Amino acid sequence: MNSEGATEDKYDFVVYDVEGVEYFLKQYSRKAQKRMTAEDQNLVDNLLSACELAKQDLKNKKTEEAMQRVQDGMDNIAGSDARIAADLRDGIADYITYTPGDLRKREVALEENIDRRNYRESNNIDYLDGDFQSSIYYYDETFENDNNRMYEWGQTTLVNNRARVYKGGSWRDRAYWTIPGTRRFLDERQATATIGFRCAMDRVGSPVGIGFE
Repeated sequence: MNSEGATEDKYDFVVYDVEGVEYFLKQYSRKAQKRMTAEDQNLVDNLLSACELAKQDLKNKKTEEAMQRVQDGMDNIAGSDARIAADLRDGIADYITYTPGDLRKREVALEENIDRRNYRESNNIDYLDGDFQSSIYYYDETFENDNNRMYEWGQTTLVNNRARVYKGGSWRDRAYWTIPGTRRFLDERQATATIGFRCAMDRVGSPVGIGFE
């Protein structure tokens, strides 16, 4: 949420993996300790202090303030004459997770996931969308030879006691669905804008019919 109470859908600042940055700095300092000058060591110490403060900000849910601390450290590297400045800048850049303009992500709430039919964005469920890469069989070399692979034909079905069949096509459907032999299923608790009174029309002429009073 922003200050106006609206949901922010894009980042307007650089997001870093703070723990990853801290890990990189410690590893770099350990490996290059014998070759670093006092200026180099001071620069690394300042960056590690910024990471510690950023971690505290993240615990207090102050994400923007935490990222600003790391960004200030990157700016200090750019203005530093230390010999390791270029190495530090390139190394920390590898831990950038989002840049300004990237879409924000969040976990889908349980209420939002009830009767959900599209699992391509989050909380992928393989048995509903048939996504082979997210299935437990992805590393099974013999699975490709299984005649019942992917949907386990004959063993599982999406048709249950709540499924309702509907036939025919609407103005949005292809001609295929107007064939009498085709049918589709939908959960009885769901609805679409194209299922309903598709055949409703006005009756013209006498309100009682010809030959009747």
